[in-house]
Amino acid sequence: MKKISMTLAALVLTLSCLFPMTAMAFEAAGDVYLGVYDKYLWRGFDLSGSLPVAQGGVDVSIGAFTVSYWSNMQLKNDAGLNAGEINETDLTLDYSRDINDLVSISVGNIFYALDGAEDTNELYAGVSLNTIASPSLTLYYDWDKAKEDGLFISLGVEHSFEVMDKLSVTPSLT
Repeated sequence: MKKISMTLAALVLTLSCLFPMTAMAFEAAGDVYLGVYDKYLWRGFDLSGSLPVAQGGVDVSIGAFTVSYWSNMQLKNDAGLNAGEINETDLTLDYSRDINDLVSISVGNIFYALDGAEDTNELYAGVSLNTIASPSLTLYYDWDKAKEDGLFISLGVEHSFEVMDKLSVTPSLT
């Protein structure tokens, strides 16, 4: 826990120095989410043995900063995976902002608390264009436990279609 606190404190201090601050009112927002899925896919890898999982989290945002808590729970037993156990918990600190009407950026750190594996940290930086397909590029770097190259690059596109008031569909490709 001390490692998480130190990591988050260092990230907040670093980010606060990178961008000019102006007087602003702080608005807090948040959400809570929960879903049941047929498996847990992460960057193309099946981490649940093709068995169902429940995933949920909480996000709290103040200004451009967001703190997120997310977890994965196995729903069926398998070799090494026990039903009802949370086997991953992630804590994320994110700073996101629009640079102008066309370009948005995000930087942050993800702490992965893993059951049965070493916990690790990953820095990320991303840029997206506010156009019809919302193309994005995000670089992730495991600065904590990666034994070789800890770099992962993600390219994506997505677009939201409003079906009705307060309901939209967002197909995406990453």
